[in-house]
Amino acid sequence: MIDLYEFMLKRRLTTSRRHCSTYWCQMAPNYLVVGGPSDTAMITVFRRLVAEGRWGTAYRVAHIILFGQVRR
Repeated sequence: MIDLYEFMLKRRLTTSRRHCSTYWCQMAPNYLVVGGPSDTAMITVFRRLVAEGRWGTAYRVAHIILFGQVRR
C-alpha cells in the first residue's frame, strides 16, 4: 500500500516511525515497523489531519484510502 512514514516525513509532520505510529496512527510504537498501515489506521490519520486543519494532506490521505496509492 503506502509507506505512511515516508509520506508524513516528506511533509515534515513526523521525525520517526515511533512518533508516526503513536501520534498519527494512535497505535503501538512498533506498528509501522511490523507492516504497512491498515485502513483503520489510515482513517485515524485522516481524522487527526482534519482536526489539525491540515486539509491538503488530509485530502491526499483520503484519496489514498479510497483509490489506493497513485504512482507518479
